[in-house]
Amino acid sequence: MSYDPYASGSDIPPEYGPAEPWPRHLAEIKSRVQAPAIALMVVGILNLLGVAWGFFNVVITTLTPANQFHQEMLDLYQAFPQLQAELNKMSPDELKNQAMFVSWGMVTLGLVIAVLTIAGGVCMLLLKNYALGICGAICAAIPCLSCGGCCLFGEIIGIWALVVLLSTEVRAAFQ
Repeated sequence: MSYDPYASGSDIPPEYGPAEPWPRHLAEIKSRVQAPAIALMVVGILNLLGVAWGFFNVVITTLTPANQFHQEMLDLYQAFPQLQAELNKMSPDELKNQAMFVSWGMVTLGLVIAVLTIAGGVCMLLLKNYALGICGAICAAIPCLSCGGCCLFGEIIGIWALVVLLSTEVRAAFQ
């Protein structure tokens, strides 16, 4: 018999036993989550190392004078005459400002992705904040945003973490 709170004469809800706050096999679920969570944190740390390298390069480029940067770009793309023609149309200051805008944006995006990936792995390991765990797994799985994504390392780890997180038992274990 089911309880209908809107039916006439049903003032008192039926008695229920205490709700079980955790799934039956919490230790099993923690062991299932542990390996992909640690791997997700490793991907995040590798992403942080890639961001540190990118930050170093952007700082060096920022300190380079605009005329020297313009000449370095022309030398770098000498095999592509059409690109060189486009670079020659731009002033050295304009080219450097455009490069700095894109470079600093990529470093910032990489930092956000790395922090989200590490935080998602930590939340997954502790079985806290399910949404952040999903977000971290997705960040690791997106190619070209994750440093490991280009080598399929980040993608495989991110998809593995997503598969584990989307199982009903693991979802129920998060509080």
